[in-house]
Amino acid sequence: MLPNNLYLVIGIVDKKKKIEELTRSSLELSPEERASFLDEACGDDSGLKDAVQEKVDEYEEARQYFAGLSERLGLGGLGDPKFSVFEGQTFNKYEIGALIGQGGMGMVYKATDTQLGRPVALKFLSARFAEDEGANTRFKREAQAAASLNHPNVLTVYDILEYEGLSVIAMEYLDGVTLQDVLEEGPLEIDRVITYATQIAKGLETAHRSGIVHRDLKPANVMEVKNGMLKILDFGMAKLRDASLVTKEGTLMGTVAYMSPEQATGGEADGRSDIWSLGAIVYQMLTGQLPFWGENYHSTLYRVINEPFIPVTGLRPGIPPALVHVVNKALEKDRERRYTSIDAFLDDLNQVGKGKDVERPVVSVQAVSQNESLLELPADLEVIRFLVVDDEPDVELLIRQQFKRKIRAGDWVMEFAENGAVALEMIEDAEEDFHIVLTDLNMPIMDGHALLAELAKKERPFKTLVLSAFGDMRNVRSAMNLGAYDFLFKPIDFGDFEKTIEKTIREVQSLRFTQETRKRLWTF
Repeated sequence: MLPNNLYLVIGIVDKKKKIEELTRSSLELSPEERASFLDEACGDDSGLKDAVQEKVDEYEEARQYFAGLSERLGLGGLGDPKFSVFEGQTFNKYEIGALIGQGGMGMVYKATDTQLGRPVALKFLSARFAEDEGANTRFKREAQAAASLNHPNVLTVYDILEYEGLSVIAMEYLDGVTLQDVLEEGPLEIDRVITYATQIAKGLETAHRSGIVHRDLKPANVMEVKNGMLKILDFGMAKLRDASLVTKEGTLMGTVAYMSPEQATGGEADGRSDIWSLGAIVYQMLTGQLPFWGENYHSTLYRVINEPFIPVTGLRPGIPPALVHVVNKALEKDRERRYTSIDAFLDDLNQVGKGKDVERPVVSVQAVSQNESLLELPADLEVIRFLVVDDEPDVELLIRQQFKRKIRAGDWVMEFAENGAVALEMIEDAEEDFHIVLTDLNMPIMDGHALLAELAKKERPFKTLVLSAFGDMRNVRSAMNLGAYDFLFKPIDFGDFEKTIEKTIREVQSLRFTQETRKRLWTF
């Protein structure tokens, strides 16, 4: 049985293939035949139909444009919807080869620099934007921005040219695959995630120091070349320092699933917006799925702006707590709480790579005595206090029987509540804080979702786990969105239970350390 996140990845890939297949089939039909074909092929899936129609419209727009261009340049008929119209032509010192890719802003051809004898990539402004003055300006800005950067993790731009009125960028030719292609195979190993995130962050660091914000960072704009080297592509939406915005205020730019909340609401983008996008990429590398994903553009946009994401540990147990912290901080919806700079992101990521904790407060040695050092973790919790919330009496009996030795020894203290309302009262009245709250989801009085919603309103000194009927992933997903740390299924696998508890205790330890440190810092 495949993990659920792999089912999701497979579903996304399948949908992408289906869009491509329906687009090709639609292009072979007359405009009159397409409507009924798409109605029948897509059924009630309006999102699929819209995606195919958008592709068809784009191809038709390009077909019309290139038909005129072909006549103007005397290049003969086209016929191929990929529009490899420049292949075989000589332009400046370049011999143009095959079309090797196309994106939102342009089409890329492999070419040969006849003077230097090296392969290059030529990017021509996409046909749909060719007559758009604003798009032309943005396209040239991409070249100006990227050409000013010199870093091994950023694509090198050689030249900015013009061909029969079309803007062209000459850049280094990369033989590799996009990070998007890599991620279609599923999640990556932890070490590989850290390595890739570090490379992308270093490339952004160079750009940000030059006053350049990418604004459209996503896996499709990152290329993996030989020896695992990554290069950031496409600064077509970059904003230069002191340069006026080409798009009017409020215009949405970027790819919505990787778009920061401030961009999604039409606000100004800065370096922290790139950090959000990088956080979304790291999340995807770890889990194989996006932190915010919907059936269509609008539902995804809504989730980016309004909804929490499922914690990475809910989709992939065993991620180092420090790396979890990096992802969470990068994906803060309020950018004032996000990393202030890509340098700060890199500092924490480097600590993760060294196996160290992150966001330790930096305190002058004169600020506190040695006995009050804030840089030491508190001692391990000697007694773990549980609150189990479930309306089934058998659950209490089962847990008490299974862990009677730990309970008798005083290592674990187990308290039980029959519903969320009773649990809230117990949490409020408890003389000592609970460390772990384990809650059922389906209960007659204040179910687990309602309890989680109430707990999310306060700063909690504990972690919550959810206990759900076997295979009920819809309920689990909702619970994770409400802040649950991890989950267990019924019937309970007690081997998995103990491992999950051990992991959760480490998280509680880290949480309490952070809260205690914050309180102590306020006293200085």
